[in-house]
Amino acid sequence: MKRFWPFCIPFVFLIAACGSKPTPSAPTPTPKNTVELPDLWTSTPTITPTPTVTFTPTPTVTPTVTPTPTITPFPAPETALVASGPWLVGTTDLEFAAINIDGSGLTSLHTDEGVWSTRGWLATRYTEDFNSPSDVSIQLLKLPSSTPEIEIRLLSDELAEQIENTEGWELQSGGDTYQAVLSSRQTMIWSPDGRYLVFVAAIDSNYADLYVYDTERDRILRMTDEKSQPVILGFSPDGKWVVYMEAVDFWIGEDGVTTNFSSVAVRSAYVTSRWVKKMTDIEYGTQVLGAWRSSTEFLMTTKIGADLPANLQLVNINNRVTDIFPNNVTQVVTDPQSGAFVFVSVSTQINPEGQGFYIVPSRGTTPIQLDTRGLGLPSLLTWSPETGYFYATFAQGLMVIDTSGEVIDIIEGECIPLPSPDGRWLVMGPWDCDPKAHPAPGLRLFDANGTFVRELTTEYVAKPVWSPDSANLIINGQRPPGEGYFSELRYITVPTGETFLIHPSAGVSIFAWVQP
Repeated sequence: MKRFWPFCIPFVFLIAACGSKPTPSAPTPTPKNTVELPDLWTSTPTITPTPTVTFTPTPTVTPTVTPTPTITPFPAPETALVASGPWLVGTTDLEFAAINIDGSGLTSLHTDEGVWSTRGWLATRYTEDFNSPSDVSIQLLKLPSSTPEIEIRLLSDELAEQIENTEGWELQSGGDTYQAVLSSRQTMIWSPDGRYLVFVAAIDSNYADLYVYDTERDRILRMTDEKSQPVILGFSPDGKWVVYMEAVDFWIGEDGVTTNFSSVAVRSAYVTSRWVKKMTDIEYGTQVLGAWRSSTEFLMTTKIGADLPANLQLVNINNRVTDIFPNNVTQVVTDPQSGAFVFVSVSTQINPEGQGFYIVPSRGTTPIQLDTRGLGLPSLLTWSPETGYFYATFAQGLMVIDTSGEVIDIIEGECIPLPSPDGRWLVMGPWDCDPKAHPAPGLRLFDANGTFVRELTTEYVAKPVWSPDSANLIINGQRPPGEGYFSELRYITVPTGETFLIHPSAGVSIFAWVQP
């Protein structure tokens, strides 16, 4: 059996990047989906600048340099995956793999594509023939099993026969329905609780629709019934609504892989019924889902042509659209609990005004500009529910900001932190950062207040994963940027820094924990 083209691995809590393979294309992980959007601006919002603030960085703590701990073999017998979980899942160079919490039971899942649920389900697309995918389906397996248990055909008999009976059939000329189902955009997504799989298929008509598979009831429900094609944007945090685009005029991009399209509307569909709401019509532009502000509100940016994302809007499930900012918004991060969000706007020839770093506190809609003189603009933003702070990465270091916009601290030389599940620790390293601005390798441990504790390793490592009990970090050793990965997996105990070998040659890049 041949697997379908490369498919990114979107987790609820992680989006991994993926590469491209020859046509036809694969769904992308991260995929942020784009569509045409009208210019809905009616007025420019008032932007209230904050008073001038002089930042006094936290005094730099010079760590005591200690030798890298000796790697002691970890007692991990090669056993099967335990039935109770949790399991750590990731990919080798060729396929997904899973291991037990103690590092034992390394199990190949014989696929390198798909989307994971938090309950241990893996959904993958496959076909026997890349060039004539009349049998394209979704396969579902659930850990600790390593073999698929469920298969869902994605095309009706009539559409499958069209492919089979068309000599030299190609995706480029296959029409909107085929391209929507076989798109390299996101065509499958799990609900936050891991119960429902929403996917694009053309099972009951010649048009693609949204369907949902309920893993508890083992049934499929058709969610939409439209002549335009759906493009999934995302799930609401409470798992009740799926936001999607109505799209037409699909085509293959210049790279021969990426499927583009025009869109006519933004809609939301209730996951367990055929209740659909239209939120706004679309005339032109490209729509990108930025982040959810609550279970009923989300932020979107509008992109016109090749310019940077622009008009930031707050969209309510109940068909209300509020203009937030008219300039080129490149990043937006929210705290769904308080409703506060931060964003970055950059200057362009078309929109030279408004460059800056902004916060919208609580449930407000008026941006407040943060004073970042001498720092420039942040390159990365994140929100930590464990600590209750926003973090912004500058070339000089890491800024810590509360939900009111107060700057709590600046930690010099560091990038985005990875908080422990219990919120007690922060681990920092150069992953996801510009290597020119943050060249220092290794991992450094801080307490929740940003006080340096110790150096955990001075090696290059990929982004680590915390154990569920916050007692260990699981790391995948990495050579310097651009030189690939080491193969061994290791535990580092916190806060002592003792290192144990999980597996010497697993070659697994770790992504996340899943639990049955």
